[in-house]
Amino acid sequence: MILDRQNLVSDAQFINTGNIVSTDAIDLGPVQTDSLGNTPVRDVGRAEHPKMVITVTEQFAGGTSVQFQIVSATATDLTTGQVIHSQTAAIAVATLRPGYQAQLDLPVGINQRFLGVRYVVVGTNTTGRVTAGIVEARQTNPSVTQ
Repeated sequence: MILDRQNLVSDAQFINTGNIVSTDAIDLGPVQTDSLGNTPVRDVGRAEHPKMVITVTEQFAGGTSVQFQIVSATATDLTTGQVIHSQTAAIAVATLRPGYQAQLDLPVGINQRFLGVRYVVVGTNTTGRVTAGIVEARQTNPSVTQ
């Protein structure tokens, strides 16, 4: 699994409380219409199967659970016009140990310009960091949990 800076949305980001969006967003470019006024459907991973992979880089503690969501929005801060495309179930904080990975398929049909991750936290974490980004293939060695 290789992460590159252009496809990274969180880099050891502290996830403490509430609804937190990734520190960075991927700019998919302006939404354009064709000559008939139709907005073409975007396929972020055309002909491939890229994933958004969220990896825990620091043990979580203090809260109850965290849910990971792929979101798109019309503004780079990922709060305006936000749409949730896919999400995990709520994951118990005790499960979120360094090396834990969650993966979500990238959506087809995004009509917003910016793509990122939202972290929905129940409780207040005193520790807990993640790195998230788009990858072509996920690392699958035995020390990594899906």
